[in-house]
Amino acid sequence: MDINDKSELNRKYFLDGDTYNCPFCNRHSIVYSIRDSFSFDWSKNKAVYGYIVMCHGCNGISLHLSYHPLNSDKFTLSFEFRDKDGKLAHHKPEADNLDKYFFYHQPDSFFTLDERIPKIIRELVSEADGCRRMNWLVGASGALRKATYKFLQEQGSTGNSYEEQIKWLKTKHSLVASEYFDALSNIQGMTSEELHEDKDWEPWTREEFDFLVATVKAVLHEVYVVPDERKSMLAKVLYLGPEKKNSQTSQKA
Repeated sequence: MDINDKSELNRKYFLDGDTYNCPFCNRHSIVYSIRDSFSFDWSKNKAVYGYIVMCHGCNGISLHLSYHPLNSDKFTLSFEFRDKDGKLAHHKPEADNLDKYFFYHQPDSFFTLDERIPKIIRELVSEADGCRRMNWLVGASGALRKATYKFLQEQGSTGNSYEEQIKWLKTKHSLVASEYFDALSNIQGMTSEELHEDKDWEPWTREEFDFLVATVKAVLHEVYVVPDERKSMLAKVLYLGPEKKNSQTSQKA
């Protein structure tokens, strides 16, 4: 494993008590502050604590829920809680693993899906994320399956089976890493049919879902966002080229 690989950090929400990956401006390791905090009864015997966080780059405000009464000035400071015997105890959160103390974020940390991705697909992936955060794996699995089918339809994929459609998509987008499509083609439980209420299918496990939703998001980004960004960068480079400058000089003369 490359010790310089920072990809794991990019998949986190909170990096430490001062910096996080903003879900709005998509900037990594940017400073945030806790604007406000509150609590409410999740059930008769369980309290939930909410934290309002603001990005210092774009001023975007996000919501984070935890079962832990974290210090509202710095998440890294110690907090008190009742152990299983009802005794008061103290705990200091792991500074490099703050995400483990939260069960819900809005928006999701991986990140707000780009608007260049079709709305129906974005909505289904977001629904899948929301269900996963609440550990509703049946809903999460169904929404992600539906998002994958809509993606294939939008791309105009051909084939009599799910596997054939993924192979077609892999050929169409030859610049996208083939490993992404290989991962999609190996999804267990996918069929060539749309989801129906009376269809018998098993939800994925949390580990399976986390891998699959990350793969789907990566593919959507590669297909809908990266090509547009490449065109934009090319246009900027050509605009700065010598021929463009000479043309502008001639027009002024």
